[in-house]
Amino acid sequence: MGKNAAFAQRVKVRDEVTGYVGQEVTLPCHFASTSPDIKVSQVTWVKEAGTKKQNVAVYHPDHGPSYPMERGSGRIRFQAQSLQDATLVIGPLRMSDEGTYTCEFATYPLGNEDGVTQLIILVAPSLACTG
Repeated sequence: MGKNAAFAQRVKVRDEVTGYVGQEVTLPCHFASTSPDIKVSQVTWVKEAGTKKQNVAVYHPDHGPSYPMERGSGRIRFQAQSLQDATLVIGPLRMSDEGTYTCEFATYPLGNEDGVTQLIILVAPSLACTG
């Protein structure tokens, strides 16, 4: 299955997350460190839609969180500011948020470790039903 079987997948993400336009969605991402010698220096979420790749959110312990794709809109945020928990919250959702999101941990000495989540955006059947 995928990567080298000798290494358990350390990045825990959901394969697929579904959200509705106008609502909020959570993309869980955790780094399960297998050894105290593994140091995480930075966490980055990258969005891929078609051939375009964009940095969505970056957390660095010295510089804090930054959101290159959505400067100042507040629609995207880390749930916690942590190098182990990179869970991302997006909302209110737009159709354009749909795509493939990769959660990448820059680690030493292993290099980048990542997990991929597919975000599917649906339009609620009737706006009259929300409440």
